[in-house]
Amino acid sequence: MKRILALLLAGWMIASFTSCGGTGETTETEGTAETVETETETETEPTALEQLEVKDMGGANYHIFDMNASAGLQVNIPGDELTGELVNDAMINRDSYIEDTYNVVLDYTTTTNGEGVNALKKLVQAGDPMYNLAISTIFDLANMVNGQFLYNMLDLPYMELDQKWYSPLMAESLSLGGAMYVTASDLVPSVYQAPCCMFLNLKLYDDYGIDTDIYQLVIDGKWTLDELIYIQKDIDRDLDNDGVWKATEDFFGVGLQPTAETATAFLASADASFCIKDGDTLTLEVNERAISIMEKLASFCLDIKWSNINDVINDCFKVDKALFLQHKLESAGVHLRDMESDYLVLPTPKADEEQDHYISMVSGYCTSFIGIPATAEPEVTGYITEALARYSNDNMRALAFDMVYKEKTSRDPRTSEVLDTLFDNLYIDFGILYNFGGINDVATQAMFQDAPIASSVERKRASIEKAIEKQIEAWVQE
Repeated sequence: MKRILALLLAGWMIASFTSCGGTGETTETEGTAETVETETETETEPTALEQLEVKDMGGANYHIFDMNASAGLQVNIPGDELTGELVNDAMINRDSYIEDTYNVVLDYTTTTNGEGVNALKKLVQAGDPMYNLAISTIFDLANMVNGQFLYNMLDLPYMELDQKWYSPLMAESLSLGGAMYVTASDLVPSVYQAPCCMFLNLKLYDDYGIDTDIYQLVIDGKWTLDELIYIQKDIDRDLDNDGVWKATEDFFGVGLQPTAETATAFLASADASFCIKDGDTLTLEVNERAISIMEKLASFCLDIKWSNINDVINDCFKVDKALFLQHKLESAGVHLRDMESDYLVLPTPKADEEQDHYISMVSGYCTSFIGIPATAEPEVTGYITEALARYSNDNMRALAFDMVYKEKTSRDPRTSEVLDTLFDNLYIDFGILYNFGGINDVATQAMFQDAPIASSVERKRASIEKAIEKQIEAWVQE
């Protein structure tokens, strides 16, 4: 494998594996002891990769362009050799398997200076088929759709975008008029840093004598906004009595950054988007249910002041001054690795128990999303992308456990199940992605500053609907 530019990788530990053996049984037959060896056979479903028909790619190149301006935080490509760092080594082993099994050569190019998007656009404009896969933030990829720089993935062979090795929820939310250009996949390791989630401080949980088995609530589908509101009720404390909520000074039931990403993460988790997709149409809708959810969110989402946007993580939750933290999983490795108290990771809560499943909005700022350059050769691109995605889901997702809990003592056996709940429900929609007419800003002001949501939307309705119409035209390219 050729590495055009290698990056150093942070080490993650790997989950353990178990295997089954045989058993021996003794039977009595008419007074004669007879030992009969029986073999215990465990019937297992074929893995996702085993279900993919093996094809010979004839030695073709498959070239990945990692357009990564945050390579120190979000690592997506392997180095030149095995180093003992498990994600690096897992990617190298994956690539070797793919090359040997399908007779293909995997190449990588990466950029850390933010010029990747312009470089890719120039290649596509020139008709150059150099790259088969592009990795970037979803915002950069979504903006490339408007210039027809990306391939409609629904037109590619082999790729099963509604399967768990991509994002089934995004397959629904970001397909419109027979077109879909961006998604998330296990083939990009940093996708495990992208889901928005909740962190729970276990020391404070014990100190407050809370006896709710919160993991069981999650597993039973009962982790809801009402439960969160009940558990953190009356915990907020204005410790310096100045009437201003400050991340570095006060104590919180829920520590959070009062941003549009936080607002949209809570709304998405409650299945309360204001931009409703119905078939091939997008509609602005603020109904009674959405308003009710906004009111619940506004009841505990405080407008927390900060000097640095991460104060609420480093100078609040990390030092036991917030029971919960709302952020993205990236914080586990970036901010909380040396946190003294133990914590749990939870999905952002559902609206209520009637909601079918949890929804994990992904942070669009993570370099964790994939698109296919419009000039890519479809046969090799579709097949090898699918093989990489399936292999990664089968073999690399287990690494995410220790990425989150490295050097922590939180080893509840249900933790992997809860993390899978996050990764199986990755989500983003058109409204979150494009912020039509400033609709996400309206939600943010309503949640943190008590601005009236319905009337604020109505004042901006014309501009929002015009922006939606324009984007539909760009997305559904005839």
